[in-house]
Amino acid sequence: MKKNYDKYLNNLETLVLNGNEIGGTIPDWQFNRIKEIDLYQNDLNGTIPPNFFLNNLQLYYFSVRSNSKLSGSLPYLPSNSSLRCLDIRGTSISGGLSSSYLKIVNARLMLPDLGFNISEINNDIKKYDSVLAKCDTRHDNYGSSYIECRSYID
Repeated sequence: MKKNYDKYLNNLETLVLNGNEIGGTIPDWQFNRIKEIDLYQNDLNGTIPPNFFLNNLQLYYFSVRSNSKLSGSLPYLPSNSSLRCLDIRGTSISGGLSSSYLKIVNARLMLPDLGFNISEINNDIKKYDSVLAKCDTRHDNYGSSYIECRSYID
């Protein structure tokens, strides 16, 4: 992916590049006003850059769903992040959720069930006095299962 989009698109609020067969790694972009980044169903690899959420504090929606070559763990999430929706289903990202992810208000987190332990997450929700209500295993329209965590119940 182009590494310097952020230098030329200072006022960009939404970046949707889904289904374009884009390959390569996710650049360590630092947009000024970005609120949504949707990179669903491409051919991305590597990891989410370690400072990605720190560099994009206005970001509230981030999807890299169906990029099976993305791996590693989730990057640091600062307490002043605006992130509300994170969709990493269909990736190889794994590990645990740090306490900062457990404290997202009005959150919807969709995680690959093979990379995360739902029992561990639900225990951490209690341990860290999380605002997340609970996590459940869900199934999408294609029969794949994933973990969904919400801080609200509908």
